[in-house]
Amino acid sequence: KTWVLRITVNEGIKRLRRRRLAERVTGWFNSGSGSQAPAGYGLARAPSPEKTAGLRQQARTLERALSKLPARQRTVLVLRYLEGMGVGEIAETMGVGPGTVKTHLVRALRRVRAEWKETDGEV
Repeated sequence: KTWVLRITVNEGIKRLRRRRLAERVTGWFNSGSGSQAPAGYGLARAPSPEKTAGLRQQARTLERALSKLPARQRTVLVLRYLEGMGVGEIAETMGVGPGTVKTHLVRALRRVRAEWKETDGEV
């Protein structure tokens, strides 16, 4: 029983050390950004070319949809989903009420979803 327990503890310690090392090395490669390390260093796998192309296409579709939005709707959408601000913070920043922010947000999402459906056929 003691022998099995010791093996289990040692395996846990090894995994923890590997995880800490991987996090440290990833930070070196990414200047502390927290994202994955470049492919070829044994810490992360490179995405497939198909996945990369699909992500680029999605990014272009999103950029196109955002460019078609009115300025206030685009601002609210970016502040909420890209900057991570809450409705109250956005309202304070823009100098409008929270209800106005919610209205702009709903309308912007509807327009982006409609554009997305036109391009990809699904959201």
